[in-house]
Formats: sequence, C-alpha cells, structure tokens
Amino acid sequence: MDVKQTLKILQYNAGSEKEIVDEVVNEFHIQLIVNDRKFLALLCTPKSLKELIVGFLYTEEIIACYEDIKCINIDEHNEKALIKLNTKDSYKYIDDILCGERTVTSGCGKGRTISYPVQSSRVDMNIAQSNKIEINRVESFQIDKAEIIKICHMFNKMSELFLTTGGVHSCALAQNDHILIMEEDIGRHNALDKIIGRALINHVDVSNKILLTSGRVSSEIMHKLIKSKIPVIVSRSAPTDKAVALAKKYGIILIGFARGTRMNVYTY
Repeated sequence: MDVKQTLKILQYNAGSEKEIVDEVVNEFHIQLIVNDRKFLALLCTPKSLKELIVGFLYTEEIIACYEDIKCINIDEHNEKALIKLNTKDSYKYIDDILCGERTVTSGCGKGRTISYPVQSSRVDMNIAQSNKIEINRVESFQIDKAEIIKICHMFNKMSELFLTTGGVHSCALAQNDHILIMEEDIGRHNALDKIIGRALINHVDVSNKILLTSGRVSSEIMHKLIKSKIPVIVSRSAPTDKAVALAKKYGIILIGFARGTRMNVYTY
C-alpha cells in the first residue's frame, strides 16, 4: 500500500498564488482482532504493519516475546489484522472489563487506560569524561558526542517520507555511528513500536543500542523504552518532566534538542 499520494493544491506565497502538485502522507486505520475478539484500532502510516503490531502488543504487555504470537494475518483491503496468540488473553481494560473496541490515535492521547507494571533494576550511569557518556552495564559501552552528531545528521537525511511530505515522525535504532533500523509513521508512538517490533522479529539485542526520534519524549515514550530495555534515547525535540524523572529512575540516558552540533543531556 502506498504511504503517500500526490494532490493538486493552490499555494499562496508573498501575495502570489499558483497551482502546484504536493505530496501528502496516507493515513491508515487498522483494526486489531486478538484471539477472535475486537481489541482496538490503530491510526498509522500503512507501512511495516506487522512490525507495528508486534511492537505495540509487546510495549502494551499483551505479549512477553515475539514467540507468544502464533500468527498475524493482515488484510489491508478490509483494514483488519487477525492475531492469534499462543497464550491466553491476558490484556486488561479499565477495571479489567472489556469495554469493546477502542481507537488509539496517532497523537498523544490513548483510547484506553493502561498500567505499566515495569520491574527493572536501576542501572548506574555517569558522565565519565567531558566527551564521553559511560554506561556501567555488564557489556559497558561509551557514546561519543561526535558520534551522536554524526548519526543525527544521518537520521535527518534518511527521513525520506518526512522530507517529501512533512507529515510523519521518524525513529531509528543505532549502534555507535551506524543506523541499523529506520521507521516513519504519522504517530511518534507508532514509529517507536515499529522499531521495537522489527527488533523482536529479527531477534536484535537492543540493550546496547541508541534510539533516535524526531518527536517529543513523553512518559509514554519512556515506558516503551523501559519495557524494551533500550538504554539511550536521542531526540530532535524536547522531553517532559515525567520523561526525565523516569529516565533517572530506570537509568536511561536522555538527550534532547539534538540539532546540528548542539544537544541537551538531561540524565547521566
């Protein structure tokens, strides 16, 4: 399915007007049916739908691993995804009552109430040198500021759908100065879920990787990082106070406003 389309529009600029051809991103609605029950619907960009579904089910703690899914059958024509789990239905709604199908929008608001019973041990981190951020894990690694600047530059150039439409958020998984996975979506949450889903499907260890995002870092984004055990997030945008507090609590390096040669290091 196409992720964008061309439209004829009227453009006004400095008092003049002309008809031009513009590209806009396509918005897609997909209904998730889990074990023959309507679960919810996602509004997204029609690309990497399987990865989006796997990542979403994982970060919402419907599944604990990719192997918990028996099969996913995506019917793009009817805008449905039939999902069979190898486990019993474990998802909960408000007060554990199934309230019927809900829609999770592409923005910040969620269509249902979710709890995040994350159990994670704090990881000690510190800025070891003026030019290094050291993570004291079993497999310790360092992040050089020059490497962050380099991968952010690569990240911006790789955001093809954003560059042509301006209507999506971008997300990527990087190691050192290499970008391994890149995804885009109308929703910043969706873009991250696609990254996590792709990593789960391909058994990519994310515990020593860097997450790049174009979007604002909220507490919901941080919960997804905590669940997936991604230790570093670098954003072109700003974090919220709750995102910073969660990053401190769970030992995550949080960097915001990474633009050009500047960045703000909020934790560790």
